[in-house]
Amino acid sequence: MQKLREWLAIPFGFVIAAFYAITDNYLLSLFFLVVIVKLILLPSQLSMQKNQAKQLRLKPKADRIREKYAGNQQKMNQELQNLYSQEGYGSATAGCMPMLIQFPIMMGVYWAVNYTPLTNVLRISKTTVSALLDHFSIKSTDYQREISIISNLKKTGFAAIEGVSGDEMEKIRHFSDNFTLFGKIDLSVKPDFKHPDIYWVVPAILLAITLFQSFYMLARQKKTNPEMSKNPATGCMTFMSPAMMIWFAFILPTNVSVYMILSSVLSLIQMFILNYTHSPNRVLSRLMVDETIYRRSKEASMKKVLENAQDN
Repeated sequence: MQKLREWLAIPFGFVIAAFYAITDNYLLSLFFLVVIVKLILLPSQLSMQKNQAKQLRLKPKADRIREKYAGNQQKMNQELQNLYSQEGYGSATAGCMPMLIQFPIMMGVYWAVNYTPLTNVLRISKTTVSALLDHFSIKSTDYQREISIISNLKKTGFAAIEGVSGDEMEKIRHFSDNFTLFGKIDLSVKPDFKHPDIYWVVPAILLAITLFQSFYMLARQKKTNPEMSKNPATGCMTFMSPAMMIWFAFILPTNVSVYMILSSVLSLIQMFILNYTHSPNRVLSRLMVDETIYRRSKEASMKKVLENAQDN
């Protein structure tokens, strides 16, 4: 599994490294990475918007089937599946497929951002990383080994280490100076849950953004799918997601929380734009127009075939 994560991290680490070489700013490079990831995932977001429109269109028919077969769950499920198949709506994969697409991308990004800044961003050789691990007695199986290297080097003042060239040490030192938020918050440090300090600012911002995002999605679901919004599980998830984010914020380096903040902010902006340009009603209108055009084209073709047959 670790090898898979390392392979998935390579392309995203390359993106950060490329932007870091251009900007000499880690946070700006991280922002550009988030933008690229959002662009990669844009087709799956558009697909979700389209599926929501189809779901909205099929809701009256689905409600009639549920009412008709209220006492026969097996028959109800069969009729609903037939309806979805006829209308080209995959109810089972509509919500799962985008997540399946996002999972390897998120795994690669997470690994590149959190665990391998030296090898994937700075392009420090594995031989040098191994020398640093041995020097500080850090296990090679430690997921946060490269973050730990940076933390230990800061404590020692980047003193010379056998097996590490002066150029490589200077490159790491310069990177560590950039590995901060506003020059005050060290991104390699984990916030201490028991001792409030300046590092609590990042989890607080993350909590505020994720709460807003959750309530916004809940409000939107009440409009597009009122029945689902009444489900207790939906309300539970509204608070579960922010709670999980806060938990991650206190068990992982601040670097990860900053990435999640950037990702959440851009996700909100993307949702606002898509909800305007690809709202369920707008998409539904386009679908109906396309279907009308297709139906008329098919009728015209059939009419032409019949006329040719009569002429012959």
